[in-house]
Amino acid sequence: MKKNTKKAQIKRWFLSGKTLTPKEAINLFDSYRLAAVVAELKDKDGLKIINLQKQFNVNYGVYKIVKNGENLNLFTNIKKT
Repeated sequence: MKKNTKKAQIKRWFLSGKTLTPKEAINLFDSYRLAAVVAELKDKDGLKIINLQKQFNVNYGVYKIVKNGENLNLFTNIKKT
């Protein structure tokens, strides 16, 4: 049986199509190193995760997975709600 690690929880979160910020990662998963987890998911698991920081015009990371066939241009006009 696989462990329910923070990395595994965050991976499932991304695979569900949701965005994730560092503050949300702390509150939801008690993970204080979201950027490191994202880097590992990209490097070791081969996930395509982008940072929408510029699109949201914020000073922190807003990460989202890009699924196969998904158009990156869809994320260029996203505004934070």
